[in-house]
Amino acid sequence: NRIGLSTGKTPLAVEKDLVKKIPSIYMEHAHHWLILHGRYVCKARNQYEKTLKYTPKESDYYIKLELDRAFNFIMGGDSERSLNILSPYIEDMRRRDADALWSLFQTEYGIALERAGKTHLSSAVLSSVVHIQQQLEDYSNLSRTYNILGFLAVRKAQENVDLNELFYREAVGHFSKQLEIDTRIGRLHTLPGAHYFLGEVHEATGNMQTAERHFSVGLTLANDYDVINFQFLNTIGLASVEQTKGNRRRSCEIMAQAQNIYDLKVDSGIGPKTKSKIELLGCGFKYKPQPAVTECGP
Repeated sequence: NRIGLSTGKTPLAVEKDLVKKIPSIYMEHAHHWLILHGRYVCKARNQYEKTLKYTPKESDYYIKLELDRAFNFIMGGDSERSLNILSPYIEDMRRRDADALWSLFQTEYGIALERAGKTHLSSAVLSSVVHIQQQLEDYSNLSRTYNILGFLAVRKAQENVDLNELFYREAVGHFSKQLEIDTRIGRLHTLPGAHYFLGEVHEATGNMQTAERHFSVGLTLANDYDVINFQFLNTIGLASVEQTKGNRRRSCEIMAQAQNIYDLKVDSGIGPKTKSKIELLGCGFKYKPQPAVTECGP
């Protein structure tokens, strides 16, 4: 509605408007472009702030809006702003009986701490809520908690060379729990990512056969469920495994497939970690210029 593509009041009405207006040659990628436009251009932050003005501060809905706003900043890379939003509610949440909102808050707070580089505090917060999230049967947030605990364990492994085997084993446990939960509750779009993260950990520990299996399964699932970023990342993972095995030619053949996915489907930037991995492979990957960010419409 905000950019004038539809005046529909329901998801179905909006879909019908978009199908009429978007040329068929652009239809395959239109949903990704709209998501990216909302993430980087027409951000929802101002809408949250307007809604908050008319919402009672003591209500659960107010806290939910703040959590959404905080997550928006996390996704935009501003973890400190997210922590500033969440910090005033920490004491209230400590006194609150555990429920769905409490569970959501702890997960979002732990993610914000992890993104801000506060490894030990994030680990303490998230580790303390796992058992309660299990009791609440809040499997969606429990999956996210295990995902971040996996990232934290990888970071600890990288920072503590003498204990890296222990922390990598811990990471495998957390990502495996995420995979188990997401499979059980049918969060199909997250499965390619869970396999990718497991593949990365096994690659880091030299277990190439297991790493290759996870990257292969992750790529298959990413293709099945059209999860473009993990089509790209799992393909790079397979190329990296071949490089480690000494098959440089095969590695660059797979990177040509990654280049094709990137050229045709990937509309967002590539993170520094992935760029570093690509450069180490040395297969002549070509990056495309990122579009300039413009202001949002009315």
